[in-house]
Amino acid sequence: MRWLALFLVLAVGCNNAPTPSPNSTKQTPAEAFKAYAAKKLGVTPEQLTGGRLPETQAAAYTVGRLWPYAFHTSVGGDREVTGWAMPDGRVVSADENLGLLFDEARIWGPGPTPIVDHWVLAALVMWSTGDKRMMGSDEDNLPGPSLDRQRDGSGQLVFTTSPNASGADLVTNTVTLRPNHTATLARVPR
Repeated sequence: MRWLALFLVLAVGCNNAPTPSPNSTKQTPAEAFKAYAAKKLGVTPEQLTGGRLPETQAAAYTVGRLWPYAFHTSVGGDREVTGWAMPDGRVVSADENLGLLFDEARIWGPGPTPIVDHWVLAALVMWSTGDKRMMGSDEDNLPGPSLDRQRDGSGQLVFTTSPNASGADLVTNTVTLRPNHTATLARVPR
C-alpha cells in the first residue's frame, strides 16, 4: 500500500504538463491574429494577406514569446494591422492585451532586468499602432520616450509619434502600467 501511495504522489507531482492560460484560445497564433486583424479592419479573413513576419524582419519585433504578425487588405484602401500573438493564441496589440508586451519584456520582473529599454518598447507600441515615425531626435526638438515605474509596478511610458514619415500630425502616446500586469494605451493628437 505504501508503494501505491508513493507512486501516486510521484505521478501527480511529476506532471509537468503546462496549465493552459485562462485567456488562451483554441486557435493557432496565426489564426487568432488573422481573426483579430479581420475584425479590426472590418473584412473577412479571406480578404487578408500576410501572416507571421519573415525571419529577416521578425527579429526587430520579437519580444520573449511574442510572435510578430502583419496582415494587409486593399478593401477600402490599403490598410494594415500589426501586432503579436502568443503561442497559446492570445493576441497582443496596442489595443488588446498590451500588458503581455511589457510582461515579455520583463518590465515587472521578476528576475533579470528588462530585456529591452523604453525606446525599444515605445518603438514596438508605435509599430503596433501603425504610426511611421518616433519623435525625440535632436532635429525634432521634442523629448524622446520616457518610462516612469513605481515599486508597486505602476507607471507610464510616454512618447510622441507621427502617422507619417514627415513628422507632421503629432500624437502623444501614454501607456499606463498597472501593478496587476495590465497596460492600456491612450493617444492624444497634439
